[in-house]
Amino acid sequence: MKRLLVVLALIWFAKWSFAQTDSVRIEGKIENLTLRQYRKASEVTVARVNALRADEEIVRTATLNADGSFALTMPLIYPQEECFLQYDNLKIPFLVSNGTVKVVIDADSLGKSRLPFRFDGLHATANNLHALYEVKLVQSNITSQKTKPSTTPTEKWLILTDERDKKWNVYRNFIVQHPTNETLDAWVRQSLWSQVKAQYYAFLTTPAPRAIPAELTDSLQLDTTQLLTFAKADFLRQFSQYALKSVPALPQKSLSVAVFSKLILRYVSDIDSNRREQLKAFVAGQSAKVSDLNWMNKLIGNKDTLIQQLSDFELFIKQLATVYDESTLDYLKTALYVEGIAQMPMKTLTFWFNHIRPDIKNLRYGRSLDEIYRFENRDSVMIAEAMPFAQLTGPTNDWLKIEALPNLFLAKHTNATGVNIWLKIRQMRPENPTYVVFWSNDQYGRRLLKEMNHLKKQLPKLNYLFICDAFSDETIWIETVIKSKVEGIHLKLTDAEQNDFFVNEWSIKQVPHAVLFDATGKLIKRNAPLPFDAEGWTKIWDKVVSK
Repeated sequence: MKRLLVVLALIWFAKWSFAQTDSVRIEGKIENLTLRQYRKASEVTVARVNALRADEEIVRTATLNADGSFALTMPLIYPQEECFLQYDNLKIPFLVSNGTVKVVIDADSLGKSRLPFRFDGLHATANNLHALYEVKLVQSNITSQKTKPSTTPTEKWLILTDERDKKWNVYRNFIVQHPTNETLDAWVRQSLWSQVKAQYYAFLTTPAPRAIPAELTDSLQLDTTQLLTFAKADFLRQFSQYALKSVPALPQKSLSVAVFSKLILRYVSDIDSNRREQLKAFVAGQSAKVSDLNWMNKLIGNKDTLIQQLSDFELFIKQLATVYDESTLDYLKTALYVEGIAQMPMKTLTFWFNHIRPDIKNLRYGRSLDEIYRFENRDSVMIAEAMPFAQLTGPTNDWLKIEALPNLFLAKHTNATGVNIWLKIRQMRPENPTYVVFWSNDQYGRRLLKEMNHLKKQLPKLNYLFICDAFSDETIWIETVIKSKVEGIHLKLTDAEQNDFFVNEWSIKQVPHAVLFDATGKLIKRNAPLPFDAEGWTKIWDKVVSK
């Protein structure tokens, strides 16, 4: 029976998922590559972004061949997308479409030239000109005007658009010296306007949502063009944060009888035929009596809380619909799903996806949601196998641990005090220093896990221990850790006392927080740099490597 349900779910997903056929092949070569340079940087990474998840990049990596050549393929959602290529300390924005982009990087010029690369193939002219424009923009030294606490929304808009106009003038003065390129014009224009809108919505949202001046409503509409840049994705994210926090309250605190009846018919199967016909009549517009509402509420109350959550979701969408048009609601429905990923287990996410997906009419939002759903569910078998760990308990001296993936361990002390856990960690006595991260299962914690693999490549001899706070849901923590595939010991704290001990012991002011201790258990750095803090690691690099 379970297998049949899985097959039916896959068939259903195939019905609603659009065929994703577009992809870009990125070919390139590092010229004048020396053995020393290869040892320093042997990989090229390319990143793009999903329109619904601006804070997490989608990354593909290619290892350099002996002659310095490399190639990789990146799936695409939009007809044109901005990507970033990174090699060593070089990070290059470039535009891609379905086809092949080629790039050559001169290793001899790294750190010496502002443009140690050139593009060929698809969008070569736009990409090479954009690199030149970026240099001109840096040289123009345009500074951002600081916002005062007293700055009004109208004043903030004028500040941001004035800065945008200065950057656009730099572009106009630059491009007049080159042949007209419509692709580059659209790329620069969208990036600059998206930066303005993203910053403006962030301003309106903090510290509490403020109203948009009426004269700016049209200027702040969503960009529905077929080009996706990182700035556009950030604008969409900032807009959704504003929209979800500023939604007006409705006088009516419940769904209409018609919508409520539709939900019951869709998700509740064990209803007798008479009741079913009655619900269909309510959907068609027939009025309901108080006694009808009572048995409907009782029916929902006896079912899975997911159905009640759907009722709340539909009511929230109804609130949003008083402000936004149908195409904007399309985006906000998908944004709500992405917002809930860190708080909902996989079973719930699948339920929500199945509810939301059929209503998404925008092709690009739909495909973007499909991509996120596939990503979140790709490790479902391994997660299911590890999930019994959440139910394990043991005596004070028992270190509960399972190997969920090769070299990736889930661990906890269900009854131990914080000090006992810390002593046990220090008694592990590995041969090399240990890097310990205290984190919470939120967007910052998930970003940290994504950055960890890069650090592990730079410092493979370190031991790695990850301590998740006691207040993150254990089931969702298991899912997050397995999806990250970051090797090491992942320890879950289980009560407030354990949590408070580490916060006080390490003087933690914010999370994520890292410490570094040597093979004897002696602290090297109480406030160690996080994985993405390149400057912080540079300061202690020799001390860590020499241990």
